[in-house]
Amino acid sequence: MLLFRDGTYAAEPMVTVLPASDAGAVLWSKGRRVPILPLLGAGDASAQPTVPADRITIRRGDKGPVVAEWQRIIGVYADGDFGSKTEAVTMAFQKARGLVPDGIVGSKTWGAAA
Repeated sequence: MLLFRDGTYAAEPMVTVLPASDAGAVLWSKGRRVPILPLLGAGDASAQPTVPADRITIRRGDKGPVVAEWQRIIGVYADGDFGSKTEAVTMAFQKARGLVPDGIVGSKTWGAAA
């Protein structure tokens, strides 16, 4: 939950890894929990990027000056209302920079705009 809401990992973040058969079927019974930080190349949770206080995570439906700032960065009309056009341009921005094009402006997307 913290990762999606705040862009941060829990103290002991774990993920479930599910292998697949040669035919591509998920082998649900062979799944195992592994720590995620070593997979990401981070030694500990303190190595993760942080979002400055004025650069909160924003997404479709959000409104305000931070949204207007983001709109100016990506070159859309800066009305401070994160609507479908802002979302579409955000996704294109993310895709062009090798990020997950989810339309959510979190720490990685803000960092790519710097």
